[in-house]
This record gives sequence, C-alpha cells and structure tokens, in this order.
Amino acid sequence: MYGRKAPHSHERPGFAARICSEDMKTIPFVSLTLFFILAFDSRSSAASVSGKVVEIHYGAGTSNPATQVIVTLYRMNQYLDRPDGPKLASFITKNDGLFHFENIPKGEYMLRVQGVKSWGPELGPELDRRISILREDEAVEPETIVLDYKDSPPG
Repeated sequence: MYGRKAPHSHERPGFAARICSEDMKTIPFVSLTLFFILAFDSRSSAASVSGKVVEIHYGAGTSNPATQVIVTLYRMNQYLDRPDGPKLASFITKNDGLFHFENIPKGEYMLRVQGVKSWGPELGPELDRRISILREDEAVEPETIVLDYKDSPPG
C-alpha cells in the first residue's frame, strides 16, 4: 500500500532471503570441515610407558623401591634386534621407584635400567627389557623391574 510493492517473480530476492540462501550452502561445507579437523586431528594421543623399579641390596632379603635409578628408552632396530641410535628419553626414579614416558609412537623399544652403586663412582647392575607399543593410544606397563645388588658386596 503506502510505498510497498508486492514482490514480482522478476525481482531479485531481498537481503534476508539472499543471506539465508547463502548460509544454507555453507552449512555442509562447515560441517565437513569440522568433521575432518576432528577426525584427523594431528594431536592424536600417543602411547605412554610407565612402571616401577625395585632393588634388592646385599644382605637384604626384601626389595625396596629403587631411588635414583636411570631408566632409558631406546627404539629397537627391527633388523639387528638391538637398540638403534641415540636414546629417546631418560628418567631418574625418585623415592617411589616409578618412571613414566609419554608421547611414544608405536613400535619396538628397549627399556634399559641402570642402577647406581652407593659405594663407588661406577654404575651398578644393568637390566634391559624389550617392550612393544602396538597402538598410538596404548598405555604400556611392564612388570616390576628388579635390580639385584645382592651379589655385589660393597667395597
């Protein structure tokens, strides 16, 4: 009536109609983009390796958590059946004897546990434990590792 025209089929749609039409086209694009970002997120959870080291000392009949023991993680060489290259990570145990490594990709590894002799500057017993990580999100917990000092008397 007062300055308002009835829409005709040959006129372009109004601003609101164009916006709704364009938004309807972008919804599938945004949905697919979000799907791919979430499905192929590069920050996928990597595996972890954690465990406990205990020690038995000369003359002692029981084991105690190993303190200040060096636990080192090496990647295994699949052809030579031995660690390949430099260490990936090292951990020094505290009073509880626990160790933990994070963000480890799947593969074959060697855990090397090296004790320290309290009566001299040299290192104590050494023990290797092979572990396999089969999935990226795996939490590997090997059996308790026992360092045996009982055959090494001080002095």
